[in-house]
Amino acid sequence: MPSRFEPCGLNQLYAMKYGTILVVHAVGGIRDTMQPFDPFNESEQGWTFSRAAANQLIHALRSCLLTYREYKKSWEGIQTRVLVAAKYQW
Repeated sequence: MPSRFEPCGLNQLYAMKYGTILVVHAVGGIRDTMQPFDPFNESEQGWTFSRAAANQLIHALRSCLLTYREYKKSWEGIQTRVLVAAKYQW
């Protein structure tokens, strides 16, 4: 979700309801409801980037894909946290 403006963050909540792992631009409501993945503590639901620039989005996507390919247990943990978070935010 590389949007430049997100007043309340509903779109990522809709995505999370279906178990979608997030790669988002940390603006507005998205920044308030979603924290970036921390591989050392196995926490949070996805990846964020702070500036709406192509290189920032590409970096976040590369990190996401690396986790998917190389760290299956971490990926499964993110999926579980996304579904649990969506359940409690609705």
